[in-house]
Amino acid sequence: MSGNEFTGSRDSSAHEQLIWHYIESLPTDEIDNIFGRAERKVEKIAYGMHMAGRPINIKVRNRLIQSAILRELNTRAG
Repeated sequence: MSGNEFTGSRDSSAHEQLIWHYIESLPTDEIDNIFGRAERKVEKIAYGMHMAGRPINIKVRNRLIQSAILRELNTRAG
């Protein structure tokens, strides 16, 4: 992933622009829903890792959430 994700700057690629246009067209509650789903997915993973005796680092957790959000946006935007 590039260093500009979630910072507001835009990449010049057509795909990045498609993603940004899609995000800008979403209502705030749908964006909140995407974030919530990503957080719940990662919490399930984190719980399983904790139960297995291998808790995940907060930085890894945050990166997983970011990846889950980007994955859903990429899937939705095409």
